[in-house]
Amino acid sequence: MRNHTRRLDLAIAGWLLAMTIVGLAGCGSSKQKVAVKTSPPGAEVMLQRRGVMDIDVSVPTYGSGDLAAGKFEDDFITLGNAPVKYEFDLSESQGSINIKGVGGSATKNYREGTIRVQLPGYMTVERLVAFSGSAINLEITLQPKD
Repeated sequence: MRNHTRRLDLAIAGWLLAMTIVGLAGCGSSKQKVAVKTSPPGAEVMLQRRGVMDIDVSVPTYGSGDLAAGKFEDDFITLGNAPVKYEFDLSESQGSINIKGVGGSATKNYREGTIRVQLPGYMTVERLVAFSGSAINLEITLQPKD
């Protein structure tokens, strides 16, 4: 019963720590490049990223461990008007904290996303893309609205 209580304490401490550090920003190492061209040029290009959040927790006496915080989905961000190029880190540290030996960090790992292209008078186009570190180059021909 005592081990079960310790594990429960570690899990609770981990989740509390995760909530504390999720809002802090940082950078990772591998990069993803995205380039979008449209015909006609000038369409607004937006990106939404999705992936998995990992949390690493260390608590004295109980040790350390990884908690899978689960999947996440960011809001769309505007990259600019086509043609546009954008580069971002595939892993992004959301911060770390260490108070009296209790510490941890949260990391967003981007796996996939949606690219949305829109231009007044034309149909909106959305493309699902997988993030692997290889450059993504899209050329999209927009269709007029009927």
